[in-house]
Amino acid sequence: FIYDAVAESCVQVASHRHGCCVFQRCVDFASPRQKHQVVMEVVHQTVELVQDAFGNYVVQYVLEQVPSYRPNIVGIIAMSIIELSRQKFSSNVVEKCLQLASPE
Repeated sequence: FIYDAVAESCVQVASHRHGCCVFQRCVDFASPRQKHQVVMEVVHQTVELVQDAFGNYVVQYVLEQVPSYRPNIVGIIAMSIIELSRQKFSSNVVEKCLQLASPE
């Protein structure tokens, strides 16, 4: 129930000062199915989240804690890397992608 609500309101929760912490705990304690559900919402909303003061932390957290989704997020970031690397919050995610991405 909580995971469904978090997934359905991904941007609203992840972009909130306290909601971003709630989102991270959901990733930590979710079952594999629930984790897939909430993380895929992050993947789908990556461009919007990385440009947000709190949402960018959620994307960075997923990059660090759920490595199987890194290629999805890195690929999305790569499509807009110049624009995103120039912005205050998204530039932190670009840097994290460069640190964690595979050599390919």
